[in-house]
Amino acid sequence: MDLFNKKKIVQLENKIHSLEQGIIKEQNSVEAYKRICEKAQCSTLLLEENKQLIKWIKSILEEFGTVDVYSKERFHIPVYKKTELPPFTENLELREIKNKTIVIPGIVIHEQNY
Repeated sequence: MDLFNKKKIVQLENKIHSLEQGIIKEQNSVEAYKRICEKAQCSTLLLEENKQLIKWIKSILEEFGTVDVYSKERFHIPVYKKTELPPFTENLELREIKNKTIVIPGIVIHEQNY
């Protein structure tokens, strides 16, 4: 082979190598874009779930009303449960009453209307 053909072969091999590197770079970019799209879909789903939760909370507040509380101290939300057992045992002694406390952390809904 002559010198001209060797140079041309080396140039073509370099071009093939750079094209292969470009393909690898593009594949990595596509994978990165796929991950971004998956995260965006998760964020969109989370936003929709939050909107539904806020709508549900508002419907509860509209149905049962609200009470203004002027301090940030804890207040109790009554929870009533129906029990099937009578309050007395077989020998007519009063059963022990068990209290259950359910703590709901503060819910803050901040809306901005323009």
